[in-house]
Amino acid sequence: MSDEEFESWRFVQDEEADNVAAALLDSPYAREVYTALGHIAKNNDPVSFEIFRATNPKLESNEEYERVVGILANYFNDMHRMPQTDEERATIARGCAFFDLHVGDCLFALTLRSLIKQYAAARATHVLTSTRLLVDYPHRRMIETLQFVADVMEVNGFEPDGNAMRSIQKLRLVHAMIRHRINRRVYNPTSSDPTEHVKWDETWGRPINQQDMIFAIHTFSTEVIDGLLAAGIRIPQNTIEDYYMTWHLYGRALGLKAELNPTTYAEGKKVQDRIYAREFIPNENALQLTPPLIDFAQTLLPFSPSKTHIYAMAKRFNDPADYKPVFEKILNIPVTKAHLGWMWLYFAGEHMLHWMHVIREMFTSKKGEKQHLHFLAMRNRWMIQAVVNIDKTWTSKHFRIADGFGESAAKKDAPLIASEPNIVSRFFRMLLHGR
Repeated sequence: MSDEEFESWRFVQDEEADNVAAALLDSPYAREVYTALGHIAKNNDPVSFEIFRATNPKLESNEEYERVVGILANYFNDMHRMPQTDEERATIARGCAFFDLHVGDCLFALTLRSLIKQYAAARATHVLTSTRLLVDYPHRRMIETLQFVADVMEVNGFEPDGNAMRSIQKLRLVHAMIRHRINRRVYNPTSSDPTEHVKWDETWGRPINQQDMIFAIHTFSTEVIDGLLAAGIRIPQNTIEDYYMTWHLYGRALGLKAELNPTTYAEGKKVQDRIYAREFIPNENALQLTPPLIDFAQTLLPFSPSKTHIYAMAKRFNDPADYKPVFEKILNIPVTKAHLGWMWLYFAGEHMLHWMHVIREMFTSKKGEKQHLHFLAMRNRWMIQAVVNIDKTWTSKHFRIADGFGESAAKKDAPLIASEPNIVSRFFRMLLHGR
C-alpha cells in the first residue's frame, strides 16, 4: 500500500455504526432510548421492541421513537462482524486464557506502554482532547477501559451469558456517537457556551478514522505483547499469534475494514511502526493526556509510590530505543530518572516468585500443574473484576454506553473519586472488612 493510499484511510470512518449514531443523536428521544439500552448487558439479553416499550410505555405508538428503536434493534441483532466459526472462538479462548494468566503484567503494559505511547501520536489524539473526558476525568475513563478489557478478555465472554459481544457493540456505537457530534460541529465541551463548535482541522483526517482504529487496536495487541517481552516474559510464538488474532477479530467487530486489519503479529507490527513513523512528533495533546495517566498508575500500586517509581515501571515495559525520542522528548516522562533501587526490589521479588514456581513445577504432576494454572487464572480474573467493582460506582459492573459518553455523570463522580484512598488501599480494605 502506497503512502497516499495509507493516508486516505484517515478519511474513512465506520458508515454502518455512524448511521445508527446519527439516528439516535438526531432524535428527540435519545434520552429515552439510553434508558432502555442500560438494560442490555449480556449477549443473550434480547434487543427488541418489547424491551424499549417496557421501559417507555408512553412512547409505544410514537412513530419517531419506533423508528429509532428499529434502527437500534437491527444494529444490536446484527452479528455478521462478530466471531462466527468454531476456529475463531477457539482462538479467542486461547488468547483470553493467556491474558488471564498474565493479568497484572498485561495491565501495566497497557497502562505504561500502550496507552502512553498512543498519546505521542499527534493527529490521533485530537479526538481525546476535543471530547475532554480523558483529560478532565482520567480515573473514570481508565476504569471504564479496564471494564471493557475485562468484558472482552473473559474466557467465556462470547457465551450466551457473557458480555463480550454487547460490550463491543456498545463501544463501536460510542465511537460513532463521538464522531457524529464532532462531524456535525455542534458542541465544544471546553466552553460553557453549548452553541460553540468543535474546531477540527481537516488535515488531521476524520475523527476516529480507520487508521486511528487499527492504531488503537494495536495498542491492545502488539503493544501489550511487546511490553511483556520487554519485561522478560517468554511467550511462545503460537500464543503471540493467538493473542494478536483475538484483537484482530475484535477490530473487525468494532468496524475495522479488512484492508487495514492485519491477520498476523508481524504484519501488525509493520502497520503500527508505519503509523508511529508518521504520527510521533512533539505535540500539545501528549502534554495534556500523559500526566493524568501517570497519576492513575500511582493508584494501581501499593504504598503510594512516587512518580519516579512509575517511571521505573514504564522503563520495565518499554524498549530502550523509545526512552528518549518518545518518552522524554514527546511525552515529557524522564524515564532515565527512574527509581532504580525500587525497580531492583521489584525485579528481585518477581524473580523469587518465578523460581518458586519453577521448583514447584519439578514436584508437580501435569494434572496438578493444570489445576494450578486454572487457579491462577481464576484468581487473576477475580482480582481485575474486584478492582473494577471497588472503583466503578457510577453504572453497572459491565461496559455501558454511558461509560463512554457520560460527561454529566463523570462530573458528578469526580469529587468522590478524588476523596477516596487509592485502589490498592480500598482493595485490601475490602479483603479485611468485606466492604
